[in-house]
Amino acid sequence: MEELTRLRYMWAHLTFRNKPVIKKARREEGDPLEEVLKLCPRPYRMLCYMAMKELKLSLSAVAEAGRDIPTAAALALEDATSGRPDLPRLRRYLATGDPGPDVREVIDKWRRAARQMY
Repeated sequence: MEELTRLRYMWAHLTFRNKPVIKKARREEGDPLEEVLKLCPRPYRMLCYMAMKELKLSLSAVAEAGRDIPTAAALALEDATSGRPDLPRLRRYLATGDPGPDVREVIDKWRRAARQMY
């Protein structure tokens, strides 16, 4: 019975307007879905899940640093796809807290991309 309650709780957090938020969810080591549900605000869960899955970004480490998780996820994805594997914008954001001038556009861009991908 407890497992059924847990599944209902997870389903309620993985749907938006009765459509699945994350379609290709599989059980993995460490259960990343619970970490995403716990640490990311609802509109950014797909973005956080994509960064966690594709880049192996540790959301809990970003949270421990006291930084905004969706911002860090978007900056990491932007750095990785622009040919900078050392992730300079993410490192600067984690060190100083300054995400840069165009962070809103970057977050919106990757949020839309994550929504289309998953």
